[in-house]
Amino acid sequence: MNENASEPLYPNLIKSGLRIWIYSGDVDANVPIIGTLRWLHLMKDLEGLSVIEPWREWWVPGLHKHEDQMAGNVWKLKGLTFVQVKGAGHMVPKDKRKEAQVMA
Repeated sequence: MNENASEPLYPNLIKSGLRIWIYSGDVDANVPIIGTLRWLHLMKDLEGLSVIEPWREWWVPGLHKHEDQMAGNVWKLKGLTFVQVKGAGHMVPKDKRKEAQVMA
């Protein structure tokens, strides 16, 4: 493992009571979402993090109710929320400004 990796810090941060928010664009070429999901599933299993909320869609409002758009998916574990942003790359706020404002 990379000596500069932050992954080993997360279990202790969660155990200390911090609530962690992680988000990822699903077309990020720098930090592919598949690696993030693999790490989160591994941490969930190794640390025994319970699922607070299973995978579900999240939406951004349109001008009219029938124009709402699916923005991605969210998954909540004990102490950690993961948000996938549909169509965003590495710079989510730049790529998907409205979605970044809604998820905040």
